Amino acid sequence: MSAEQKLIDLECRYAELEHTVHELNAVVTEQARAIDTLATQVRKLKNVVETVAERQHDGGSMAPEIGSDAEMTGLLSPEGWDAPSSG
Repeated sequence: MSAEQKLIDLECRYAELEHTVHELNAVVTEQARAIDTLATQVRKLKNVVETVAERQHDGGSMAPEIGSDAEMTGLLSPEGWDAPSSG
């Protein structure tokens, strides 16, 4: 194999690796977004659970007051959940 052919082969391999790195970067970026979305949902759900626990401890109703807090209301139904995009 000539030096020129070896160089061409290396350039092709490099181009393939560069393409793979870009694809992996896109996957990692999307996963980071999904993790951020899920972390936000967990924080919101934690707040709901804490609110319910406080109300129960204080002898009040265990159920959150629907409509009193838009963020909490959205968490009570799947329509309010932010689904990570698949794509």
